[in-house]
Amino acid sequence: MYEYLTQLSVVLRSGKNVDDIADSFSTTQYKSKKWLVDTLQKQTIVPNPSILIVGGWYGSYLIPLLQETLTPRHIYHNDLDSSVISTAKLLHQSNKNISFHEFDATKHSEKFHVDILINTSCEHMHTVGTHLVDNPNCLYVLQSCDNQNDPGHINISRTTDEFVTKTKLSTIVFCGRLPLGHKNRFMVMGYQEN
Repeated sequence: MYEYLTQLSVVLRSGKNVDDIADSFSTTQYKSKKWLVDTLQKQTIVPNPSILIVGGWYGSYLIPLLQETLTPRHIYHNDLDSSVISTAKLLHQSNKNISFHEFDATKHSEKFHVDILINTSCEHMHTVGTHLVDNPNCLYVLQSCDNQNDPGHINISRTTDEFVTKTKLSTIVFCGRLPLGHKNRFMVMGYQEN
């Protein structure tokens, strides 16, 4: 954790995206990522899983929480924004089992053979990325919200049931709602038949 905090201080001193990075460390971000990891730990998953994070932003809380609890074999971290990716690389440079990928998850055609796909920003995308995985046993972990006040939220869900329907997963192992004051965070975990 000390190395991570050291890297964070270097990134913040660089002056890159400071407000955006600070937002990635908000209380609501922590609560939603902690909820995800705590719930994921209760699922039956392969030891040391490979993980694809779609729309991962900076991975501020998610990557350290995953590293501490699941000890993944590899994390593929994706975001569409090249400046976000360069900052995330700095922030997580001490983790050798992470690779960074810049692509539009709604259009990308490369298939990843991973055990878990995580997308905590489904409200920012028209699709959830189920087409990115070629492992029929992949566990999909998806989050969205009902916050209409962000212009980047192009695909919000108003209820947990609405979000479950949008995911088009064939088998649901968890679905729930986390109230966060000004918004609700929804989460669905499940499998997709190929």
